[in-house]
Amino acid sequence: MRRLGAILILVLAAGGPAVAAEKPPKVPPLGQRLGRKISIEFIDTPLLDVVAALGAELKFNSVVDPLLRAEHPKVTLKVKDMTGANVLMTAAREAGAVCSGANGVVSVGYPKFIRRVRRIATPRPFDHHVRLAFRRRIDLDLTDVPLSEVVAALRKELDLNILITPASDDKKDRVTLRMTDVKGGVALKYVALLVGRSARAEHRIVMIESPVVPGQKPKPGPDPDPAPDPEPGAKPKPDPGPFEDDF
Repeated sequence: MRRLGAILILVLAAGGPAVAAEKPPKVPPLGQRLGRKISIEFIDTPLLDVVAALGAELKFNSVVDPLLRAEHPKVTLKVKDMTGANVLMTAAREAGAVCSGANGVVSVGYPKFIRRVRRIATPRPFDHHVRLAFRRRIDLDLTDVPLSEVVAALRKELDLNILITPASDDKKDRVTLRMTDVKGGVALKYVALLVGRSARAEHRIVMIESPVVPGQKPKPGPDPDPAPDPEPGAKPKPDPGPFEDDF
């Protein structure tokens, strides 16, 4: 097995006993960063590169739908004095995708993937040790890495008991994700999402589990995650927009 230190780096400030460490500059909320106006041009550029360029310019982390990554769509776009949020949504729409923002992370993908991102919350542990681990800031640089290796690295760096249930398939469950200065709990959520799973904290154990119970057949149809139909006579809820968690 190759060294895992190359794919996951824990970022911690080592405070000295005599000199207090300086606090890092406060990062503005994601909505504020995406509200900055920019002028930019892309010509037949892969959407993945567009998202990466916008992330570097506006200082945000992103996660891309594996299906969208596999199809590798390209975008041609030229804008002037447009907010980063509108540039991002326009670029995604060019590729037939949508985007959403939560936990300081921008997600780009097809509607089914974005619904899962919105529906599955970041795990909220009750155990004090697990809560501290979830607050630690880490960097992720993963390219087609088996889930079992990612979890082994997170297990070591966050000092957590992390279980994969049911067991993962290293040929199928692979993770491509790059994030900087992200909380451990948020990282676990998106690592799990990228392989169609969810993360759940139970006592001092974190479970990376499949949404389908073993022995249970998945619901038929192309989209098992549709939005529920409103009750008769109920007023429809207004769409809060793609970045509702951060504005």
